[in-house]
Amino acid sequence: MQTPETLQPPYDLMGEDMQRAPQRLWHQLASECPVHFAPQLHGFVLSSWADCAALLRDPELSTGLMTAALDMRPPEEAAAIEWLRKTVRLWMGHTVPEDHTRLRRLLQGYFTPKTVRTLEPVATAIADELLDAAEQAGRFELVDDFAYPLPARVIAHMLGVPTQDHEAIQRWSADITKVFTSVAFEDILTAQRSMQEMIDYMVPIVEEHRGNPQEDVISAFIEAEVEHRVSVEEILSNCVLLLFAGHETTANLIANGTVALFEHPEQLARLRAEPELMANAIEEMLRWEGPATLTMRINGGEPRVIAGVEIPAHAMIVAGLGCANMDPREFEDPLRFDVAREKPKTLTFGMGGFYCLGAALARMEGRVAFSRMLERFPELAPVGAPEWSLTSPLNRQLQRYELRVR
Repeated sequence: MQTPETLQPPYDLMGEDMQRAPQRLWHQLASECPVHFAPQLHGFVLSSWADCAALLRDPELSTGLMTAALDMRPPEEAAAIEWLRKTVRLWMGHTVPEDHTRLRRLLQGYFTPKTVRTLEPVATAIADELLDAAEQAGRFELVDDFAYPLPARVIAHMLGVPTQDHEAIQRWSADITKVFTSVAFEDILTAQRSMQEMIDYMVPIVEEHRGNPQEDVISAFIEAEVEHRVSVEEILSNCVLLLFAGHETTANLIANGTVALFEHPEQLARLRAEPELMANAIEEMLRWEGPATLTMRINGGEPRVIAGVEIPAHAMIVAGLGCANMDPREFEDPLRFDVAREKPKTLTFGMGGFYCLGAALARMEGRVAFSRMLERFPELAPVGAPEWSLTSPLNRQLQRYELRVR
């Protein structure tokens, strides 16, 4: 029987290859290493599309998602982040299935493709305002000047949060995201502090909505609270979830997708010449390097065998989404970035009952961002190389990418 020590892959999951070209590493893992143990993640990582899809569809594994990773910290660390652990347990997608379903039903009407289409003019106006500033300056930094503020202001509009506070929301969100992407305890403590600040920020906004209801998500939460379908703690914690997750996903799509286009100039030229391919291009960006490259589940009370490896009871199981999206058994020539690829069945937004609530919103915002950016700036080009950081095994994040508009 293999042990975690014998299941560690012959690749450096946080090395230069991951920094420079993660797709090749993901492809190698999907092709050669269906299960490996990642000590930094305290779990078994699945690499094939089929195994990851089965994991995501399995309702027995759909509980305790992020809190389990936090609960696995050493006792003194777990005690120091007890507030964070309790708050995350209230999040939709990170609570027990019946509570997840209850919260999702409250919100799903705001994230349907039909509702999202009504937000497209809002997203377009925000994109053009941001690109106006870029045009005036002659250059811009993709992450801070466009990729993040665009979706941050859209989700603020949806929740009824002042859009002028998007910079603070962006800063808090970047810290909170470290709960998902970093294994360093200092980053987890920073995430806890920022989440506390974000909830303190939301309290007066929620109270203002009590006396002045709007056609927005916060007012829908308050109506449900009156009907005893949600608690005030759930309102505040899930407003935080929506604010940071509601723009972090799209921001990474825009950032990673822009890098992919400039690294494949023939594909950029084709997309400029055939803008009708934009929907396909968005799906290919989601496959090539999606906003999420990992997601976690907890095994049940019995061991299970996956790809010939016995996973112990209650062990962490990680779906390596980046690897699955490079699986040659599922995608033809997966190391080819192709904006005309017939819409691939990516796992970036998950599957089953925990499929990403904001998937339609992210796709719309991505479509608006790339359409407006490419249409307005035919000479758009990078000034230097993209700057990445490695936050955890198999995951990198764009930190900075300077672009000139002419």
